Formats: sequence, C-alpha cells, structure tokens
Amino acid sequence: ARLAVGGAPQGLTRHRITAVITNNLTCPAKRRGWAPARETGMTLSPSSNLFIVLIGALAALPALAVDNRSGAFAMTRHLVHCGHREIAFIAGPKGNLDAEERLQGYLAALHELLPGAEAQIVAGDFTEESGYRAGSQIARQKRLPRALFAANDSMAIGCLFALREAGLRVPEDMALAGFDDIPTARFTQPPLTTVRVRIADLGGRALDQLVATAA
Repeated sequence: ARLAVGGAPQGLTRHRITAVITNNLTCPAKRRGWAPARETGMTLSPSSNLFIVLIGALAALPALAVDNRSGAFAMTRHLVHCGHREIAFIAGPKGNLDAEERLQGYLAALHELLPGAEAQIVAGDFTEESGYRAGSQIARQKRLPRALFAANDSMAIGCLFALREAGLRVPEDMALAGFDDIPTARFTQPPLTTVRVRIADLGGRALDQLVATAA
C-alpha cells in the first residue's frame, strides 16, 4: 500500500487492502475518468481491487476535506483582532483548490472585518523558495504591511528568512502567520503562528471510510 497521509499505512496493511489515500489535487482520477465507487473511495474499473480515497474536495468525487476557507478567515480575523489593519497575503499556486479556498477566506475576512481595506496579494506556489521571493518583494515596498499571512507554513518560513535578511523583525516590525502547522513551524524563531490542520487524524478518517468501502 502506498499512501500520502501519515498514520494510515499500518491500517491498510492490517486490513490487507490495496489502496491509495491521496490529496486530490495531485490525483489523476478526473483526468483518467475514474468513477466513484459506493459512497466513498473510487475504483479504477469494475474489476479492479484498487480503492482510492481523496483528501480534499473534487467535483463529483467523494472526499474528506479541510475547511480551508474558514481556517484562513479565522487567521485573518486573529490578525485584525491583534490590531493589524494592513494585512498582505502570500497566495498558493493557481488552480490549486486548497490555495483558492484559503485566498477566499482571507478576502472574505477583509471584506467583513476591514471594509474598504485593500487586499495585498503576492504570488506564491507553496514552496519555501516562493515564500522567500514574496518576502523579499514585500520588504522592498515603500509602505510595508503590518502583517503577512502565507497560505502555507513552507512559504511563511521562506518569507521569515527574507524578512530577516532585509533587517525586519518578526513580530516587532511585521507579524507573520502560516497555515498547516507543519512540525518545522514550532522550531522557527520566533515560533510560527499558524492554522493547525490535523492531517494524521484526517488520514485515519480516510482509512476508516476506505475500510468500510472495501468491506
């Protein structure tokens, strides 16, 4: 069994199931025309024993999803409640559902909590390198935002390095937040403020649905 979610491989081995648990954004199911099987998971063909459970929403296919929009809304609200009125956002890659939903949450929070505030969106692609580039770009601006919210922790960590190189202090000069709560986030200096995604728990739920599907 090959999985993309921590905590689930042992369960698949125990249940002797050949399956894939994957982030749907990298899953080729839609391109290849795979069809939903029962209420959860998918099969390659009526005779196939390979089941697939998706992490994240994909049109017409069953999945377990992270509420990215609400998480991004909550983090933006937190930054607003901390007194920040100019909040920039480092976006994820275009066409990525998680990235799009997190951007929507940021924009919705600005609209609701800071009417008239201008959204400041910097392009990224979920990598540390793109976060570094975004941080360098922001640091060169004549007018700096008071807070930066990166659509994932990897970009936030790259951004942190760029801000330090530019002589900016976090959080004294600029607040910085991320999304996902990856293990590395707690070892940055200062520790990264982030939205926690319980990916191992999500993987366990995916396994439970997969076992039920295959039964």
